[in-house]
Amino acid sequence: MRTLEQRLSYEHLELISTSKPTVSDSLSHRIASLGSQLVKGMARLFLGSNEPQIWTHADKTGQQVWYVRDPHTQEVSCLSSEHDVRVWLDNRSYS
Repeated sequence: MRTLEQRLSYEHLELISTSKPTVSDSLSHRIASLGSQLVKGMARLFLGSNEPQIWTHADKTGQQVWYVRDPHTQEVSCLSSEHDVRVWLDNRSYS
């Protein structure tokens, strides 16, 4: 008779696939991912949004840089901290 720990370990091992993904699996995944991104992008384009877009990126030195895009003016600003982003959000005009 197995202990609970042995049974759980065995069940976990059963979930692990021993087969390697094939090239066609990888390609199918990439195509599905690109399709999903395309649909999301088109929805944003046609439906629009009144919400500002915020994203981060690491610059050449590894420092985190914040980007904000105002949906009304299409202006993109590059900021150096989360605090600056919060100030930008508080100060942007809604006209």
